[in-house]
Amino acid sequence: MKNILIAGGSGMIGSRLLHFLKARDYNIGILSRQERNDDQDVQYFVWDIKDNHVEDKAIEWADGVINLAGAGVADARWTEERKKIITNSRVEANKVLLQAFLKKDKKPQVYVSAGGMNYYGESGDQWMTEVDPKGDQGFLPESCEQWEAAVNNWRDSDIRTVQYRISIVLSTKGGALPKLTMTMPIGLMPYFGNGKQWYSWIHIDDMCRLFIHALENKDMNSIYNAASPNPLTNKAFVRELLDAAGKFGVTPPVPAFAMRLGLGDMAETVLTSVRLSVKKVAETGFKWDYPDLRLAYQHLVKNKI
Repeated sequence: MKNILIAGGSGMIGSRLLHFLKARDYNIGILSRQERNDDQDVQYFVWDIKDNHVEDKAIEWADGVINLAGAGVADARWTEERKKIITNSRVEANKVLLQAFLKKDKKPQVYVSAGGMNYYGESGDQWMTEVDPKGDQGFLPESCEQWEAAVNNWRDSDIRTVQYRISIVLSTKGGALPKLTMTMPIGLMPYFGNGKQWYSWIHIDDMCRLFIHALENKDMNSIYNAASPNPLTNKAFVRELLDAAGKFGVTPPVPAFAMRLGLGDMAETVLTSVRLSVKKVAETGFKWDYPDLRLAYQHLVKNKI
């Protein structure tokens, strides 16, 4: 298996994933809404979810597929319209891609999809495993359920399918980390609510290595939690970041009501507690390069990853 087709390849994770795929001599194809040729090491294929279109050459070329497509959860305030965009962008990407393969009567050797840890919803101090039920409150568990149902259609089509319920992916290039540390230079690192909610997280390089692990481990055909084995409470998380940066600072609380007033329903993303168990993926033989937050943060900052 050499030809890997990526949907959502221009995002934060996708951009970093290209580095790892190239290092392992994979041929890389990226689905794009317009024709491109700006990277000579990558092939670009045109697709359009709204028009239910995927370029035939992409389907004929692909041996495996990685789907990272989806509107950013925290990119805009959650209006009802924005919620529809977040869910539909993930569900429709899965549907359009699967239909394109089935139309050509071709099945990739493996389909690997992103997913969200927010499937579990508010879960307190409990270690959440892949057999635990969906959370019963909030937009994100409902959205994740629809997303996973769309991914399950690949498995139902007799295609080896791996989906990761992804935790907070740490990178200096985007996502949560720059937002969490934006006040660090002035010695201020607030925590949210009571700070007792669990933050499961993962270094972006370990996340990329998990995607490749799924491509190469033929026994994987399920849903897996994707996180460091060492989650922290929100309060401990921000304190550890300060210590990792070697900075003196204070960690004042931002009350939950203030978060909800400022962010609306989107406050769910920072106030919800999800403590992921990664025993299942560890049993597949995966080893973390950055299991501890202090070393993970220092590596990210030093290498500007």
